[in-house]
Amino acid sequence: MIKDNTVKDTNSSSITEVAIVRLPKESKISLSLIISFFAIAVSVWTACYNYHYNYSNAEAVAYKPYGLGIIRGIKDSGFPSDHLVLPINWENDGAKAAIVGNVRLIVRPKSSKSSNEIVVFKLGGEYSDISPNAFNHHEQFFHFLDSFLIPPHSKLSRNFVFHINNWWDKKTAEYNFRFYSRKVYDFSISYDVNYANCKNTNNFKFSYEMPDRVNELNSSKVFFDYFSF
Repeated sequence: MIKDNTVKDTNSSSITEVAIVRLPKESKISLSLIISFFAIAVSVWTACYNYHYNYSNAEAVAYKPYGLGIIRGIKDSGFPSDHLVLPINWENDGAKAAIVGNVRLIVRPKSSKSSNEIVVFKLGGEYSDISPNAFNHHEQFFHFLDSFLIPPHSKLSRNFVFHINNWWDKKTAEYNFRFYSRKVYDFSISYDVNYANCKNTNNFKFSYEMPDRVNELNSSKVFFDYFSF
């Protein structure tokens, strides 16, 4: 309270004091202050982005494939088990190159709850393209590959071939592994980045029901079939 003035009443023996109270004015945020805060925020964001862009670790992400192929016995290889072909897009958003290895497809019948029915396919190689010529040409075999590199801040697409564990061993059940029509399978991927296990939650998981064409692979002698999602 601010005592601003005193008024004396001459008609009275007492003196009356009148206090005038001045309320403080409301504070206003100036436009220049808002601009300053915005400039600081932009500077902090830019610094964080530049740090991530220039110094972040490799981050390999595998996106859901846009197709699935089955090769029933690689041509001229002498091994009869079903192989999988998946065209997969990869991305590395990190500032360092990503060496991706130990790539595995985990396949499981959707109706099954037993871990005994989980089947693991390992990366065996890649095809140069997805076409009938690439799979049917007499002399063309997929290129062997067990690891690959994704440059910093880049994307790439690879047509990978996966084979089941022990695909070469006649003494195991995997040697003659088969997919079956109208059976739904769950697919997921696992791999290492720069020799450490990658637990990226953005990696693909999907379910797929094998069409009738799969059971016809034997009778029609067609060793490859391609499906789009």
